[in-house]
Amino acid sequence: MTDSTDQAWLDGLAGRDGSSEGRALRGALREHARRDAEDAVVPDSSPAREFALIARARREGLLRPERSSAAALFGRWFAGWRGALVMAAVAGVAIVVGLSTGVPPVDETVRAPRVDSVMLRSQDPPQLRAKIVEALIDLDVDAHGYAMQGLEFVDANLPEPVPEEVEAVLERFGIAKPAGSTLRVVIARPTR
Repeated sequence: MTDSTDQAWLDGLAGRDGSSEGRALRGALREHARRDAEDAVVPDSSPAREFALIARARREGLLRPERSSAAALFGRWFAGWRGALVMAAVAGVAIVVGLSTGVPPVDETVRAPRVDSVMLRSQDPPQLRAKIVEALIDLDVDAHGYAMQGLEFVDANLPEPVPEEVEAVLERFGIAKPAGSTLRVVIARPTR
């Protein structure tokens, strides 16, 4: 036999166009395998027959490849509404745990520098506050007023040294010159 004859015989055996001897041998082998499969004695309901049928169905692509038993159990259990319910429960637990174990707020006490306050009494504290703030701003002093807890406040940063005009305004309202450059005036109604 030559290489081309050998190739033709192998092609026939493989089921492609080739030699008639190769095709005949292929047919005989297939018939023999079919008869052996039919002659195999397997009861109608046995674990071996069931296993053989499942294996054949997987080989032919009718069933998905087999997964491990744990993976198969979880795959079946988590499919559908059960899986959605489990995921929602896990998310809920994660949110509750995350919120309950949050970082506690840091207790910080911020203290302002100690400022000596001047206490004034007036029948109309908001009006007196406005007059003091306006007079200081007219002299280019950084001053602002505010109300808190029923009292009126004036805070001002005085220039150093304190000019005579600013001292005159402070004297006009009965405010003593502070030791430093920060002035705080507290205005309340007179006590009865």
